[in-house]
Amino acid sequence: MGFNLPISPLILKLKRSKKSILVEVSHLEELINHIKLSNIEQIESSSKFIILQAKFKDIEIMIYNSGIIIYKGNINNFREFEEIIIEYYNINSIKPPKMKLTEEYKEREHIGWDSTPKSVWLTKEQIVHLKKYLAGQEEISEHAPKRKHEERRYLREKDGKKEWLVINNNSTVFTVGGYDQFDDLVRSLTTEHESYSQETIFAINVDYQYSKIGPIVATIVMMDPSQLQELQIAGIKHKTLVRTFPYDEQYDVITKTVDYYDNIIIEPSELNSLDLNNSYEDYTSQVNKIIENKLIESLKKVSVSEDTIFVMDENSTSIYKERIFGLNSEFSICDFEISIPLSIASVLTYVSQKRWLEENEKLLGFELNYKNTDKIIQSPHKNKILKLKYFKSE
Repeated sequence: MGFNLPISPLILKLKRSKKSILVEVSHLEELINHIKLSNIEQIESSSKFIILQAKFKDIEIMIYNSGIIIYKGNINNFREFEEIIIEYYNINSIKPPKMKLTEEYKEREHIGWDSTPKSVWLTKEQIVHLKKYLAGQEEISEHAPKRKHEERRYLREKDGKKEWLVINNNSTVFTVGGYDQFDDLVRSLTTEHESYSQETIFAINVDYQYSKIGPIVATIVMMDPSQLQELQIAGIKHKTLVRTFPYDEQYDVITKTVDYYDNIIIEPSELNSLDLNNSYEDYTSQVNKIIENKLIESLKKVSVSEDTIFVMDENSTSIYKERIFGLNSEFSICDFEISIPLSIASVLTYVSQKRWLEENEKLLGFELNYKNTDKIIQSPHKNKILKLKYFKSE
């Protein structure tokens, strides 16, 4: 019988709410002038990308030059502000934009808006819309790729300076020589074409089961679509997509942004205490049961709404799905390289493993890698470092 997550109308007990709108950039100037006619208090912009930041009663309004309008605060006053926007669209006989509510909004350190990296990973749908946008810009020309991993290149020459935007085969997009509108472009794409519409997103990543050195790490991350968007804008990618990356910094960004995360470390010493018949099948079965039980214990710490999606890789889904989540939960099976939630979880998994190895390297005085396996075996700490039962089960 599957383990069913407790149901709660709210993810967490949060006090504030937030809505976002994406409007056509061509309407921004007139819309802002219309908003200024109302009883608003204009304040200094907190970002170079915000063209109007103001207070209206007890809500805060931020209008970005990309067409994104965010307003947050007391939900009871949202409707009055929305009527001001709708009034502008009615006067001009234009269909108003969709206003999206994020009920569980929490004040937290906001990352990404002013520090968008010059390389991001986009979904396939976002890539399609990016290409359509670039194809419609007269000042941008399309060029053949220069390297094997590239799919397309786009050039814009501005003030004698060449600005390249490159789309790679793995859906990473980056700039060469800068690209003034890159930040706004990324925000528009990720806002208008979200990966997930569910209220709550769980990403689960389990790794290092088959590594002889170090622990197994299982990571659970709980987030909402707005947090997922922030992390995508911040340039979070799966570790297989890039060779070098500031993963420790990204770890800190993720943990400050999401609602809940848990890095579950299953020590080699715990695995070495298993009573096995020395078969690979027995080892795998018992290890999977340990991972499963620890995932369940972690999930019991949080309550989620019914509108929840779980994102795991195909292998983990086949092992853990039925018992942990039951048969009624909505489930998504994704490859690591095409899922932002899994990429987020994989960064936490990778850094947790890396930090564990670094800590124990100080204990032993040498690097913990396969070249030093014999040295580890001869060490009095081998039971702490090596999955000895995994050796025997091979």
